[in-house]
Formats: sequence, structure tokens, C-alpha cells
Amino acid sequence: MKSNSLICSTLKTNRQGNAKIMFWGDVHQGHENSNWKMASDAAQYCLDNNIYMIVTGDMLEVGTKTSIGDSVYTQDSPTGSQYFMVRDLLRPLAKKGLILSIHMGNHEMRIQNNVGIDVCAQLADDLSVPYGGHGGFAYLKVGNQSYDIYGYHGKSGAKTSDGKRKALRDTMNFIDADVYWMGHVHKCDFFTESYQRIDRRNRKDIDFEKYFALTGHSLFYRDSYAEAGGMNPHKAGFMLIELDGKERWVSGAPWPRDITKYRKFN
Repeated sequence: MKSNSLICSTLKTNRQGNAKIMFWGDVHQGHENSNWKMASDAAQYCLDNNIYMIVTGDMLEVGTKTSIGDSVYTQDSPTGSQYFMVRDLLRPLAKKGLILSIHMGNHEMRIQNNVGIDVCAQLADDLSVPYGGHGGFAYLKVGNQSYDIYGYHGKSGAKTSDGKRKALRDTMNFIDADVYWMGHVHKCDFFTESYQRIDRRNRKDIDFEKYFALTGHSLFYRDSYAEAGGMNPHKAGFMLIELDGKERWVSGAPWPRDITKYRKFN
């Protein structure tokens, strides 16, 4: 299944005339520290509230004998079972037309590197949803507005919050979009940058903003490879953005707001 470099869609709006999108990825289904309960509840929340979803990669753990770490021995299910768990969870959202695209992460890439099978393309094909490959654009119409979104799973090894933001912000060096997203770094964050440009129609300079989302994760920190690598512990959760349908405006907040019931360690 060939990936799409541009996905175009008109989103249905809520009562406020806006549309919401959850970035869902870095779940690492099958890893002994994967918070599958949180990931499952997030999918159900989208289904119940007609929230769109972009699947951002690293849905599966895919521990192999050639991969970094010991997950080939410690993962709680084989890769095939991980795939079916994710596929079955996402199927109701796909049937409802809520999945905008599926993207590959470095963990799924292990399968392609070893045996030449693109498991994320297979997942997209099974669910009959667009496949975005490693990353790409989405042109989304919401009410009277339209938004250019660009994102990819990412490979940044940044350990600090500032470093992770910089890795995403640097995408502007070669991509022009309204909203940028990136996974991989296991941080749920939303921030904006203000700029000026010329409004050619009205012949004046105007202020405008670009929006950035680090997409989050659902992996417990304690005794994880993130802790072993000395990385900052970031609260689990998935970034949920809202696109305004009346004026050009994007807001973002982590889901869930309260993770108390999902905590494995006190």
C-alpha cells in the first residue's frame, strides 16, 4: 500500500463549530510498561465523542533479537498479538470515519528492516484508512477555515523539554504549515510561535501563529528504557487539539487531564 504525501479531508464540526483531533501513538502495545488501559480509554473517548484521530507510530513494541533493549524477552505478547490488539481497538473508529491517517514509527520499522513487511501499511489497509508513511501533510477543512498540518513520528534523541520542542520547531526550516506534530519523544506538549507576514489582499502586515504538538505516549516511566537512559519523566497522555471553524485558531491540551487512575507506581 503506497503512502499518501497529502491527505485531504473535510471534518464534521461539533456544536461549537469546531473539530477535535487526538494524536494517538507511542503506545508500545506489548511492552511490559505499556499503559494499555489509558490507550484503550483514549480510543473509546474519541469514538464516543466523534473526535478524529491521527495514529502517529510506535503503536507496537516489536521486540526482536536485533532491536535495542531486552523487550524481546520482557514484552508480554508476541508481535502478531500486538498487531491484532491495536487493529481491533481502532476498527470501530475506522468504520466511523474518524481515523485521518496512520503513520509508521521506528518500532514498526523493525519489521520492515528485518523481513520487508510494512506492518503500518497493512494496518491502514485492514482498516481502509489513509496511510501516511513516515509523515506527511493533511489539508483539513473545518467550517469556514482550512488548516495545513504536517507531522511525522520523528527520531529525536533529545532528553530535555527544550530539546524536544526544538526538534519539532526545526521542522519549519523546510516545511511550511499551520500545525506541526511529532511523536517519538514521549512528551505531551502544545505550544505556539508568533510571526508576521504581509496580507497582500489588504496590503498590510499582520500577526499570525504557528502551532506545535508533541503527541504524547502511554508508557510507564519507572523501570523503563526512558528511566534507564536518564530521560526526563513526562506525564503520560495524548495531545488533543481543537481546530476552530470560524476563525484561524488552534488550541491543545493533554488527554486525560487527570491520570491518577492510570498510575502504576505511586
